[in-house]
Amino acid sequence: MKRTTFQFRSAVIKMITILYLGIFIWGEFIYHFNIRSAVWETASFSHYAQEFTNLVPFSTWLDALGNIGSQSGTAIFLTLMFNFLVMLPFGLLFVANFPNSKFKYCALTTIVFLLCINVAKLCLRIGSFDIDDIVIGTLGAVLPVLVAKYGGQLFQPKERTVN
Repeated sequence: MKRTTFQFRSAVIKMITILYLGIFIWGEFIYHFNIRSAVWETASFSHYAQEFTNLVPFSTWLDALGNIGSQSGTAIFLTLMFNFLVMLPFGLLFVANFPNSKFKYCALTTIVFLLCINVAKLCLRIGSFDIDDIVIGTLGAVLPVLVAKYGGQLFQPKERTVN
């Protein structure tokens, strides 16, 4: 009975993971194909890449701080928060699928996953390559891993020795 429950739970976690990744990829690619600008379809790839690539860490965050209160500052902040929040399930599902894995494997998997997504968005001209998206997304994915690994230790009562 216990093995059947474990197999069912494992199957449900895998289905949720596939559903999450499908929705994530749809949101990143399919949705953007319908709203991309025709202006950039005619531009050379090098021009497009130059305009939509950010390789300077934290520059997006500094732009948001510099434009606090303006519409563009709010949009940048909301984009950063969305990038963080959308990767929280990635970390949760990573822990659920690989419960004994180390923190560094989740971080590395997230970085490679987001790197591939950002390169593909740039190559398909449906988005930008932003190093800040990778940094904030990785933070969003590793937070649940850290909580799962170390959070329980914070709330466990310490054993006392009686003399």
